[in-house]
Amino acid sequence: MKQIGLLSLLLIGFGLFAQEQYRDTIKLKEVSIHAGRNLFEAQRIDSLALEDPTNLDLGEMLQKQSHLFVKSFGIGSITSVSMRGTGSAHTRVFWNGMQLNSVTHGMLDLSLFPTLFMDEVQVNYGLSSLKQSSGGLGGAINLNNKVNFLNKHNVKFSQSFGSFGQKTSTAKLQFGTEKWQSITRFFWREAENDFEYKDLTLEGFPTTKAKNTSLHQKGLMQSLHYRIKENQVIEGNLWLYHSDRNLPALMSLRNNVENQIDESMRLMLNYNYYGNDWVLKYSISSSIDRLIYRNDRASVNDSTLTRGIFNRMEFNKTWSKKVKQTTQANFNFQDASSGANSEVRNRKTVSIYNKINYEATKRMTVNAAFRQEWILDEANLFMPAIDVNYGLLKGRSLNLFFKIGRNYNFPSLNDLYTQPFGNEDLKAEESQSLDLGIARLFKIKKLEIFSKLTAFAANIENYIQWQPTAFGFWRPVNLEAVKTRGLEGELSVKQNDAKLKKTLTLNYTYTNSINQNRIHEFDESNGKQLIYIPENQFNFQLDLAYKDWRLMSSCNFVGHRYTSSDNERFVPAYTTTDLTLSKNMNFKTHNMELSVSVLNVFDTEYQTIEWRPMPNRNYLLRLTYHLSK
Repeated sequence: MKQIGLLSLLLIGFGLFAQEQYRDTIKLKEVSIHAGRNLFEAQRIDSLALEDPTNLDLGEMLQKQSHLFVKSFGIGSITSVSMRGTGSAHTRVFWNGMQLNSVTHGMLDLSLFPTLFMDEVQVNYGLSSLKQSSGGLGGAINLNNKVNFLNKHNVKFSQSFGSFGQKTSTAKLQFGTEKWQSITRFFWREAENDFEYKDLTLEGFPTTKAKNTSLHQKGLMQSLHYRIKENQVIEGNLWLYHSDRNLPALMSLRNNVENQIDESMRLMLNYNYYGNDWVLKYSISSSIDRLIYRNDRASVNDSTLTRGIFNRMEFNKTWSKKVKQTTQANFNFQDASSGANSEVRNRKTVSIYNKINYEATKRMTVNAAFRQEWILDEANLFMPAIDVNYGLLKGRSLNLFFKIGRNYNFPSLNDLYTQPFGNEDLKAEESQSLDLGIARLFKIKKLEIFSKLTAFAANIENYIQWQPTAFGFWRPVNLEAVKTRGLEGELSVKQNDAKLKKTLTLNYTYTNSINQNRIHEFDESNGKQLIYIPENQFNFQLDLAYKDWRLMSSCNFVGHRYTSSDNERFVPAYTTTDLTLSKNMNFKTHNMELSVSVLNVFDTEYQTIEWRPMPNRNYLLRLTYHLSK
């Protein structure tokens, strides 16, 4: 591979958008940057969810805490996500601003992201993803790390034991002063996953044990933060991960052996400068990802290597009390090669994002933005967006919001060039979307209540879908159009009572995602719901804390999902419930917490993917030790 030159981009323009969520938790003499809740842009996952012992990875947590639909092969196995009726490749995932999606197929396995490695998770739906990149037709997920410059040391260690041979060890060590900080995180996990299930492909539905389901995973994240001056901070981050998994087969292929190894190394260097009324951020990062896949039945033994260099500069400026601006520039270089095809393919992307925030009146704010993206030698994409927020009540505690714009998703390298399946004639997917909603945030005595209802609609032209051919293999084609319509409802209630603290969150999603094109005269998918997109989805979480005791409960309902394009076959709806009881024991500078969890309390038999059974009732025991001084 040729050496990749590092390109620093000079940024033209100035900017600051006051409603953006700044991640840098530092206090300065002249300026204080802190996060506030954005009612319109994003859904923030509560820190309590990150502490829930049943949420070991990002996929498990998002299924319970957001409007996303998560498809999983099983515990710790391959997990993909769908947002607003779009495909897995239409959800972008970022780590501190660095895009993690594979340039080869555009998707990302969420089971490879332990919650320990995240301090904050933010879900941006629809057009809210434009700031980060193009391609997020459904939206984006932001994984952020934070730091507090405190003269304190923290050590946190957890050990978990669960059903089906599950063992998980985690550790987080933070040391430093008001000048520098070092944060080390370690993750190790293994499981046999040999749960029992009813084999629906055999007469009488006999009970059998899952085979070829074991996994071994480990990861390390190291970050260093140094305050050069009171208004300047430099940060370095290293993320290493290794996963070796046997993939569970379909019920009918119970003796097949599939194995996948994932290895990742990510490096990041950030520089932040805080002026009186402006902020400058520069980031350069790189990634190396290797995937090794083996399937004995199909006689496949292949590996894929992807590499990337990412440059990002952001300059924010407050012009006046009414006008603020954010401008961002990016240069990315990515390449990929496969063991089956030694040819190296690469992609160079240059983009500029600009957003103006104008406070038209005390009650109305108008945001106008655009992203200009050049995929060198391939495409020139222009994506405008505008949103209006209007406060119906004084103080903007009740708001109407409206958002409209355009987004593109350029075909992945697999879509274009995989031989003999690729299609170099594919066009970029174009989405024109609209959001309309209302949000309310208010307090009643000790209760804090937040509610939000959003209606969304999108027309996606040139939707890419893999279709079977007359030659026996599948090939990607552009559908004429796909229409998505839906509702997202969110409710959060918090009560910070001196004795009993209560937190309740509810999320409901209705999604109608319809194919508008008949591929051939016998095609019966026209006017039908896209496969694996549930029309109805609901999740509920209740957290009760009394003195040193804590009870957490979560319930997740997923409606039926069609598995055939004519909507004749489907996977039944299901509901699962998890419970956790924990006890905290304090000893001055250190404490211990013991928790017991019951997952799938009512022993529900269900599938997220057709013919792939999921675990029945199972148990998890966790002990956590925390030292702070």
